Amino acid sequence: TAGLNGALNFDITSITVATGATFQLGTPGASTGFKFSSAVTLSISGHMSFVGSGGYIRLPPGSDFNITAGGAFSSAISVSIEIFDLLTGLAIGPLQTLGTLISGGTFTLSVSASGSATTAGTAAGVSSTTEMPATPSIGG
Repeated sequence: TAGLNGALNFDITSITVATGATFQLGTPGASTGFKFSSAVTLSISGHMSFVGSGGYIRLPPGSDFNITAGGAFSSAISVSIEIFDLLTGLAIGPLQTLGTLISGGTFTLSVSASGSATTAGTAAGVSSTTEMPATPSIGG
């Protein structure tokens, strides 16, 4: 995704990272994060690595981020997911922190059509369920 300049601006409904495969998200050294411009389901059975030096992974309502048992997410920096409104571009609710490593179990973040997010999983450090309000914030 390095050549996408920090944003996936076409409609891809799902990205699957197979067992044994590695998917690098972002542009190495870029501090702008990575934005999905349409709802997407990320299914990680292999390894997903965030390679930016800053920013968030920005997901719109209707998106899902799933790491299966045996899958993993890693980053050199602590990364958060920001849910944003597709019409305004503004953030909806609080950041959902991924940290630098998710492994050793499952992790799911599901974003409803209204922007409410729930997280669950068995990976270390994953809370059982978190609801976030569907009111836009000004942080963008």
